[in-house]
Amino acid sequence: MPTALESVAACALAAPPEDACRRVLERVRHDFDADVAVLAACDGAAGAFVDRAPAAAALEPDADLLAAAFGQGEPVALHGRESERLLAIGLDLAEAGRWCLALGRAAGAPWTTRDERALAERAPGLRLAFANGLLRRRLATERREAVAVRERLLGSVSHELRNPLAPILMWTTTLRRLRPEDRDVARAADAIEQAIEVARGVLDDLAWIRRLESGRVELERRPIDLARLVAEEADRREVGPRARIRVATTVPPEPVPVEGDAARLARAIGAVLDNAIKFSPPDGTVRVRVVARSATAEVTVADEGPGIDRETLPELFAPFAPSHGARSGLGVGLAIARSLVALHGGHMEASSPAGGGTSIVIALPLLASDAGRSARA
Repeated sequence: MPTALESVAACALAAPPEDACRRVLERVRHDFDADVAVLAACDGAAGAFVDRAPAAAALEPDADLLAAAFGQGEPVALHGRESERLLAIGLDLAEAGRWCLALGRAAGAPWTTRDERALAERAPGLRLAFANGLLRRRLATERREAVAVRERLLGSVSHELRNPLAPILMWTTTLRRLRPEDRDVARAADAIEQAIEVARGVLDDLAWIRRLESGRVELERRPIDLARLVAEEADRREVGPRARIRVATTVPPEPVPVEGDAARLARAIGAVLDNAIKFSPPDGTVRVRVVARSATAEVTVADEGPGIDRETLPELFAPFAPSHGARSGLGVGLAIARSLVALHGGHMEASSPAGGGTSIVIALPLLASDAGRSARA
């Protein structure tokens, strides 16, 4: 059976950051048979309530009365308005400052010496639990603010960089029309158009990151033959400008049905293929395999590149993470792919053996009817 300290710690760690302190208060309130438990921050001579349990408690301890408990290392019994009885103790939460925990009873049994001793014994654990909860809340707030700032930055950068591309492309077309026989102009126009295509790809990736982080991606779900979709994406890269890399595809002859958005899944699979091609040596081979398991469809993409060390492998799907030897790109393609796969109820995993090469597996749930057939087969 867990101790009181373990129970309080479990309440703090299991709750969402915004709710951790209130969960601890609820636990302490229950253990001490109190009508209300409040956590107050020291604010000059008085206190400012931060959390309470229950949230809509009729009993509201007097904040000025709690001032006597701040800085007290031992429980203090206080008498509030009418028959209100309080048991409070000061909590010095290090960097979080001076706080106070107060337990209140509207009427009935007064606080006893045993209650005071029990609260004093719990004080060290409560300090840790509340410090943890307050720190998690602050970090969650800072994270939300950082994400908002990054979204505004990405939006501004995307807008400012996208605007010049149209006139550049227009003047490239004009140069071709004015000097149709000039090979130097044609070569320069080709280089400009390729650079614009790369820039558009980067801006498109930024837009996708913004949409995924803000939850603005909607899926048009319908039955899809995953084997056909993968084969089409692989063929598209085999005939493209990077055709020096061979894409060897193995798919089953029968359909592999999944439910999802074909365009979104194509983007995810394409990002994994592009990543494998990017890190493959000249004239190398990227091997793609589709397999239907008992309840899932798996797409494995394996390259012959240098591989990834064990320390870097966990960062492979993180957006903007330092890439393992990449010569270009933002490093967001696999992050976008993982998010899109997750929206379809699937997951992605990566492995890299010591001899080199990297394999990425995309697992998606089969359609229910097909999963049943696979299980019976």
